[in-house]
Amino acid sequence: MTAVIGILNKYGIAIASDSAVMHGTADNHKIFNRANKIFRASNQHPVGIMIYNSASFMRTPWATIIKLYKDRLGDNSFRTLKEYQEDFISYLREKSFYATPKDQMDYLYYFLDTLTIGFISQIEEIEKISLKRMKKDSIKIIEKHLNLNLSKFKKDLSKPEKNTPDKESSYFDEFENFTLQEFDSITGGFFNNIINNHFRSENVSIEFRDKFKELLYIYLKSKEDYTNHTGLIFVGYGNDEIYPSLIPMRIFLGLGSRLRFSIISEKEAAISNEKEGAICPFAQTDVMDTIINGIDTDLEKIYYENFKVFLKKEYRKMADFVRGNNPDLALRIDKLHAADLIAQIEATNKKIKKAKFVNPLMDGLATLSKEDLAEMAETLIYLTFLKRRVTFAEETVVGPVDVAIISKGDGFIWIKRKLYFKPEINQHFFSNTNSKPTT
Repeated sequence: MTAVIGILNKYGIAIASDSAVMHGTADNHKIFNRANKIFRASNQHPVGIMIYNSASFMRTPWATIIKLYKDRLGDNSFRTLKEYQEDFISYLREKSFYATPKDQMDYLYYFLDTLTIGFISQIEEIEKISLKRMKKDSIKIIEKHLNLNLSKFKKDLSKPEKNTPDKESSYFDEFENFTLQEFDSITGGFFNNIINNHFRSENVSIEFRDKFKELLYIYLKSKEDYTNHTGLIFVGYGNDEIYPSLIPMRIFLGLGSRLRFSIISEKEAAISNEKEGAICPFAQTDVMDTIINGIDTDLEKIYYENFKVFLKKEYRKMADFVRGNNPDLALRIDKLHAADLIAQIEATNKKIKKAKFVNPLMDGLATLSKEDLAEMAETLIYLTFLKRRVTFAEETVVGPVDVAIISKGDGFIWIKRKLYFKPEINQHFFSNTNSKPTT
């Protein structure tokens, strides 16, 4: 329901976002073009924050939280952008995540209830059935998937050994030591409500309840991105940094003193003499990825799937052709795996894309001026919007496009910015924020 991007080189970082905001549910909603997703994190220093996905945290608007943080930060600054990000997290914790204990429990209930709905929907999709009535047979089907998921989670989400740099924990940092007993004590007041809302209580055993509670407990601890969350992207410079960087993170909820968040390490970017340019799209990235990689990601997947089907048919034909004269050879052909060949082709194509598309783009990006960076960022967002505008897809990316540039010398500069008021009769706003009207 959004598209944001950061484009970096040694001259600065251009950031851009669309204006789409959805109100309502997935089945019954309306999209407006009035959301602000780019914010200054300081009036004095070259630091900004972009947001995507949820516009609020624990029901408090991010726009309010970020502006209050900016006031609290005042003239203070940090050596690195990473320290700004860490200070912001400390600020959230200091403010009790802008939620009372009751708010936290209400939000946790909503979070776990959403997970339950998602789990049931996933089973319905796999089994091609409706589980709405939740009869005894339905409970048996759910219990089968419940056991499968618990076994899988316990295997895949086992805590890795410490001091292993190539193996990241599958759990959110602040929930690694969160015990099932703690979860049980926190959710004891409403867990049965979740069960009773989705299952017929007379069909649910104590064993089923305990297993389902354990599943939700593991979901809460484990890193995932399919429940409601906000992408927070810190951009700019620390005092000791001469080149810009970008630190993206996902943030879900606060519970007691714990914050359910993680850094998206694979999408971090920092300009240096070794890395002179970076393009970092977030949220709905399909169009931008096509331009960067030279091919639509979904189309590429279709090619690979079709080729896999073709290979399996050809393997079967070859095996049938030689089976009468050479059954041993036919058996060897039967054991060939198309997936292995597809993996080799994917690896080869990845190298070709990097050499033919990505590297030339990055080489050119390194030389762009700040103005060119801004134009490129705006264009990539606009093309995402345009694709949805001219097709029958829902317009989940809409204009106007907000654009800003952050550089070491000039700080945070708006290039394009929508306003909900008339600038000529609100000059006090610009004097209070040390900014000027933009068109």
